[in-house]
This record gives sequence, structure tokens and C-alpha cells, in this order.
Amino acid sequence: MRLGGFHKEIKVVELKNYIKSLGWSPASEKLWETLSQEKPSVAILAPPLETIPNPSGNAIYCLMERLVERLGAGTIAMAIGSGSDAASETPIRDRLLYCNHSLEPSLLFRWLPYRVKKRLFGSGAPELQKYGRSAGAVLRALKVQGVVIEDTPILVSALASTAGPTVKQVLHQHINAPTGMPTRHWRNVCRCLQGIVFVAQRTLQEAVQRHGGFGVPSRVIYNGVDLSHYSPVKCVVPALDLREQIGIAADSNVLLFVGRLLPQKGVAESAEAFNRAGVSNSRMLIVGDPEIRLFRNDAYLRRLKSAVENSAGRIKLVGKVAQSELPKWYAASDSVIVPSVGAEGLPKIITEALAMGKPVLASDRGGVWELLREGQNGWLIRNPSDIDSMARLIKEVLSDRQTLRGLSQGILDRDRPLMSEERMVKEFADTLADWCTGDNTVY
Repeated sequence: MRLGGFHKEIKVVELKNYIKSLGWSPASEKLWETLSQEKPSVAILAPPLETIPNPSGNAIYCLMERLVERLGAGTIAMAIGSGSDAASETPIRDRLLYCNHSLEPSLLFRWLPYRVKKRLFGSGAPELQKYGRSAGAVLRALKVQGVVIEDTPILVSALASTAGPTVKQVLHQHINAPTGMPTRHWRNVCRCLQGIVFVAQRTLQEAVQRHGGFGVPSRVIYNGVDLSHYSPVKCVVPALDLREQIGIAADSNVLLFVGRLLPQKGVAESAEAFNRAGVSNSRMLIVGDPEIRLFRNDAYLRRLKSAVENSAGRIKLVGKVAQSELPKWYAASDSVIVPSVGAEGLPKIITEALAMGKPVLASDRGGVWELLREGQNGWLIRNPSDIDSMARLIKEVLSDRQTLRGLSQGILDRDRPLMSEERMVKEFADTLADWCTGDNTVY
């Protein structure tokens, strides 16, 4: 036994050195102990834009973190390096590998026009292929059976080139990126895949309409949330304290926005519409980091701050809120607005709001209206760029407190149970067993 343990230790040291030579490092040194005890069967690869844990609360990274945590010890996560000690805050730190490569584009890629890069490589950011190739080499060394690639089709072929045919790939597609990819590139991606998981029927249908059949299995798995965390009952007292703390009267109707403060999210338009609606005894809360760095748009942030300044104190720009604190902000509100102008997959704000019993005003993007029903748990924003029409809708909603309360109870009874991450994790485990591992005991 001691000899066997010694040889196992040697193998782990060799693996550690090899993975380090590939430009990857663990979020915690305990990863090596984890690998010595149980070989991972599945990896989940994050898009190489942000990291885990995610400071901005991005839906993909938060969802991925929960999937890895719930799927068990046979699952590891891979993401771009955090560059900080933030990894201590994630529950998956013992099963998380960071890529430390610089993904800055070469002079050639900087020089090439966006459309040319799309045509030649299938993406406007071909430099990201380096991340895919490097991840493939790590997965081959770890001898995993399958990998879930989150929302980044360009990584698929690159990863296959180094991982080899034994690592089965599943693409987890959130937004409609396939519709912007030339068909020949998309078909090359599909040839490397074991299957595709979409977050909504609409995103699946848009990909079929653009490119035709995939040639591999596909299915839809709706996102879910932890209902023990998003618990209206637990948040009753914290929500009352929060409203008192920020000076919201008991009879005020509160509209909540949660998300990144970017043009595609429509937050400035919704703030302007709230001001124009002019509903007495109403407030708007905007949860989002004004110091956002990725895709930051200063002109748009100035537009948002101008709307806040013109609200006579009725709009509060809350700033960044920790994921652990989010439920009480939902509980302190009466309705949630998701006025997306750009593309969406299935915003986690929708599932969080319904889990908390809050009706939603939302534009028709991605799979949003696969979960919402007009007049039952939501209202359609027909054109989020039309400030006047959005103002009329906000006025209609916030002026009727009795309807808001009635809808909330119906959402808790009917919709809340369907938002459970238990369903999502079980469906993912079954899918990975079918397509990659053949082992449905992973969950």
C-alpha cells in the first residue's frame, strides 16, 4: 500500500509540473490532493473573458460555478486566471484551474478587419483559440472523458486539435453566437461535438434557421437557481430593514434592475422611462457596478448617471452587490425590469425574480418569454429603445399595487418551483452521462 501510494504521489507531481508547463495553475494547492483521490470525468471550460468567482455576477460564470459545485468531485472548472486572492471565496476552489496565458491579439489579428476575421476564423477574436488549444492539452493530460464548453464555439475546434478524439465535447450555448458565425465554421464546430445544450428553445431554433441541422444531438436545459438561497420567506425581515435603511416608504412601489451597466442591457433607457412615467410614491433601484471594466461604455454610463441625477432622488444607483446579498434586494422590490436591447440567452435575472415571486417587465430577447406570460408573471416591453412606450408600461405597472401583490402570490405558487436548480443539475447530469461518461451516478 505504501509503495502504491508512493507511485501515485510521483504521478501527481509529474502531472502538476506538466500542467504548470502548459501555463495553468490551481486556484488552491488542494486541487492536487483532489486529483490524487479521484480522477475527474468532466471539465467545464469558461469563456476566456472574465473569471471565477465572478465579481460582476455574470450569469454564465455564476451558473458554471453552481454546476461544478453540484455535479460533484468528478467535475472540475477551468477559467482565465483571476490575478487576485478572490479564489478563496468560491466553493469550487479545490476543483478550479486557472489559465495564465496572455490572450492579447497578435499584430496580425489587430490589423485584420473584424469582418475578415469572421470570414477566415469564424470569430472576431481568433486569438482566443490559444486558450482552447491550451485547455485541450490539459484535458488530455487529465484523461477526462468529456468537457462542457461554455458559450464560445470558436474554442471547440481549437480544443479538439490538442485534446484528441477521446475527450468528448459538449457546447453549452447561451446567447445566439452561432447565428453570427459563417455556416462553414459552424459546421466544423458541430463535427467536433458530441452534442449541444441550449438555454432556450429560441436560441436553438435561431441556430437551425441560420445553418440547418447540426448533425449531433441537441437539447434545451433551462437555467435554475438555488431556491434555498432565493427564499422570499428568509428575506422578509432583511427586506424590510433594507427599505427602511434606504428610505423607502412601506406603501411605495419599487422597480428593480439587476445587471451590467452596458448599452445592450437597456438600463439607461429604463431609468429615463421611469422618470418620464412620473408615478408618485415609486422608486427605482439599479444594482450594477458603475466601475465596470469589460466592454465599458463611458458615454452610456454618463447617460445613466444623468437620469439618476434628474430623478429627484427617486432612482438609486446601488452599485455592486454580492451574490449572497441579492435575494434581499429582490424581496425589497415589487417588480423587476429586464429591458435588454441586445442579444440574450436566458438572463439569470428572470429566474431569480420568479424564484422570489416578483413579476417582470421584459423585452423579447432569447428565451425570456419562454418563462414569462403576459399578465400572469410579466409584461412585454415591445421596444426597449422607445422611452415613451416603456414609460407608459412602467406607469401602468407601478400605479396598480393591488395587481402587483396578486401576481406575486401566483408566481410563488406556480412559477417558483420550476426555477429550481435541482432540475437543471439533474438534466445536465443525465445529458453528460448520455453523451460523455455513460455514468449517471455523477449526481
